[in-house]
Amino acid sequence: MSATPTPIVAATPFRQLRPDRSSNAAKRDSAPALSIARLAGSWFRSRMFCLMTIPLFLAGCASTIHPEFLSKFLRDGRHNDPAFKNIVVRMVYNDLAKVLLVGRESGRIEIWDAKAAHIVQVINAHEHRANTLSFTPDGQHFFSNSTFEKNTRLWSTRTGELLHTLPETRGPICATNDRNLYLASQGSSFRVFDLEKREFLAGDFSSSGFITSWAFDVVSGNFAIGTASGTIELWRFGMSNGKPAPQHIRTAGPYAVGNWVLGLQFSADGSSLYSVARTVKIDEWDIDSLKKKRALGTPLRHLHSAAFSPDSKLLAIGGTVESFGTGKGNIELIDLLEGTTSTIPSNTNLPVVVFIPPGPSLLSAQSTMMESREVKGKKSTQAGRQ
Repeated sequence: MSATPTPIVAATPFRQLRPDRSSNAAKRDSAPALSIARLAGSWFRSRMFCLMTIPLFLAGCASTIHPEFLSKFLRDGRHNDPAFKNIVVRMVYNDLAKVLLVGRESGRIEIWDAKAAHIVQVINAHEHRANTLSFTPDGQHFFSNSTFEKNTRLWSTRTGELLHTLPETRGPICATNDRNLYLASQGSSFRVFDLEKREFLAGDFSSSGFITSWAFDVVSGNFAIGTASGTIELWRFGMSNGKPAPQHIRTAGPYAVGNWVLGLQFSADGSSLYSVARTVKIDEWDIDSLKKKRALGTPLRHLHSAAFSPDSKLLAIGGTVESFGTGKGNIELIDLLEGTTSTIPSNTNLPVVVFIPPGPSLLSAQSTMMESREVKGKKSTQAGRQ
């Protein structure tokens, strides 16, 4: 049994502003006056960034996860009917809203409230698998679409109400450093969607292949695109006269056509970009040059799902040791800083993974079964299984 692998979208967690590392940075650093100006600019940008993120931080602190959430989810989240339509194909979690989304092969989406430890809504969102899910940063809304459908839908997290349909959009959605603006993939191009106005802004921007993954660095404005053609692109987000003006910086083609780039994540300091390809190639790239810094090994040969921890230090991947996506399945927990790997056996070739802070706990869906493990450094301990 196999299924289309699930793309992921990642955003770098809040961190301190780093200095500019453009190709001419070393020359500019030699000029004291310009260095002072850069420091002043960094100070100003860091203060502005703090003003932008404090409301989100306070919102996240206002509530905590119910102590019985994971145990109740493991018990109630499993499906008694093991039919293919009921398997989990995607899970995403928003720590500010304390909400977990679960997408199933049938197109159904479940909204779980981690504060109250129960399911809030069940939405029959799509006719086919709901395998692309992404929150707005505050967790108040989320986007969903399916591999087999051409429209993306915007939902209220609180009520499960359908708020808007984005036509001709297939693939992941990515938040930017503007709380109202989102990058929406349209095959081999993307547009900018205004959440507040519920409309696309002017401009259509081409990519080197069908877009399968995004990552956004909220401090620098850099964002990365992964494609089904095996390419990785680095862009910088910007606006000009009220219109989107993203700037393409460079493109790398490390993987073969058809070897989808299914996961991207900026490092916590923004100096590196991690990529995960369908054939379970895991690489770290230098942002300044987009040249490979190192490759991380894993026994898996076919990727089904991937998730980065909120602090960008851990990567969890689910897949098979056989290259065609059938046979024995495993989950690998990878320490991105040290490059070490630990293996967690799976009872399916289609495991789906997500991290739940603050531990974090690694939550996995294995067909219609659920499992939770508390992550402690490089090791994990099994907390429960249903």
